Parts: sequence; C-alpha cells; structure tokens
Amino acid sequence: DHLCAVWDVASGAMLRVLIKEWPAEGVEVFPAGDRVLLWGAGQALVTDVATGALLCSFDRHRGRIDVGRAFPDGRRVVTGGHSTLAAYVWGVSPCGEDTLHLGPLLSPIRDVAVLRGGAAVALSDELGSVTMWDTATGAFLWM
Repeated sequence: DHLCAVWDVASGAMLRVLIKEWPAEGVEVFPAGDRVLLWGAGQALVTDVATGALLCSFDRHRGRIDVGRAFPDGRRVVTGGHSTLAAYVWGVSPCGEDTLHLGPLLSPIRDVAVLRGGAAVALSDELGSVTMWDTATGAFLWM
C-alpha cells in the first residue's frame, strides 16, 4: 500500500496516516516523540506525529537511502545510503539548513550513529570500517 501510519499499540487501531503512496524503507522517531524521519527512494521526509503534516523533505542523495538517525536536540538528522559512499547531516528546524556532506567512504554505508550529543557521527560501511565525522565542520576525525 505504501502507507506509513501511527498506530495505537493497545487497541491496534490506526490513529493517523503520515504518508500515502510513498515507498518508505525506514523510520526513526525523534527523541521527543513529536516527529518521525522516514526514508527511501532517494528522499527523506520529516513528518509531525500529531497531525501527519510534512515538515521537511531532503532529496540530495543519489540513490536509495538505507539509514537515518535524528540528533538528540531534534534540529538535525543524518541519512546515508547503501548505494552511495557518503552521508548527509541536514537541518530540519529550519528545513535543509546547514547541510554537511560526510565522505567519501571506501564502500557503501551500512549504519550511522549520532555520538557525543550530536557533535559527531559514526558511519559503518560494508567492509566493516567505522569512521567518525565532526558535525559542526564535516571534518573527518578517525577511522
């Protein structure tokens, strides 16, 4: 159905639809629980949990997005894709502000983690390498 919705855990009832007819491949709930990051098909979206309203979209990835994480403060997210050798840190409040390109990596991204309260991002790749990047400057920190 390509439907992403909020469900009541106790009753199993659908409370609201967040996105219709969009092939979401992953979801991350923001730390405050008020927004959801959805990704897939080369685009990432941020929606409001209470209303389902689209708050922000990001489409700079070339290829599929496979992973995303929200920062602890809820102002930024990081997204990465298996088909790309880089990740992006981008603002959601306001939308698209302060975009950072992290990479290139040696192989496609498998997972991301937000570290140090959002001051750094760790990226793991298909070869098993882990790299850390500064989220203020985009600078490579270590491998």
